[in-house]
Amino acid sequence: MSKTLNLCDILLTTGRHLVLMGRFTEALAPLTKLCGFRSLPEYVAEEVQSLLAEIHLQHKKFKEARRHLTAAMAIRPLKAEYCYLMGIAIDEDETADRNRAEMYYSRAVEMEPSDTTYLLDFAAYLFTMDRSQDAMKLVRKAYKFGIADAEVIDRVADLLRREGHVQEATAKVRAALFHNHGAAPFRALWQRHQFALIHASQQMPTADAEPTFLPFVAAETHGKYLELGAKTFRIDQAEPLGEPTKKTPAPFRRPPKKG
Repeated sequence: MSKTLNLCDILLTTGRHLVLMGRFTEALAPLTKLCGFRSLPEYVAEEVQSLLAEIHLQHKKFKEARRHLTAAMAIRPLKAEYCYLMGIAIDEDETADRNRAEMYYSRAVEMEPSDTTYLLDFAAYLFTMDRSQDAMKLVRKAYKFGIADAEVIDRVADLLRREGHVQEATAKVRAALFHNHGAAPFRALWQRHQFALIHASQQMPTADAEPTFLPFVAAETHGKYLELGAKTFRIDQAEPLGEPTKKTPAPFRRPPKKG
């Protein structure tokens, strides 16, 4: 093994581990150094471009991410992950043409039709483009593939609630609960769903913008007495008790025996 190839593997391994640990800024140094090499093995060049694209996506530098994804897709055009990431890099970029993201999302779903992440993110994109019918088809397909996964059902329910399909979200969470025989993750998911519905109902604005003050009418009184319904209450202070006329108590007398 040549020294150059050995150095490439060391730099690639270092950059990969730093990305996995979330230390994206530190990972740029070895990966950028690798990009400066004139001839790299194809597998090294592909992974370097993929890792650099992921780092720029984390830093919200979408233009640089698309540049590296284009290079990675030139090496391996039939990888669904690259198409999916390209769709995200276009969809989340405010300066890009968001209509172009559909092509990459649909291509990722076409290559990996059972991947629930691709299906749900594509559906969320279609909801923002006012294509609810197409989005609902993808949501139902993701629900079908991920009915045994509580995280997938949680995402499905959250997306349906956010788009106003509350009844279908409730039906799908309940069906998943029964399908998985009331497993603990799905019971917790059902409780979170109920809490989300209650919270949403409490956040709904009322019809009147101004607070409403209820009129309180004093009940009629008759002198010292107040009538409330069928009961009568005395409303003045009680009169003090009079002093007893005899200061000494009466002597105890045993009652006479009967018979």
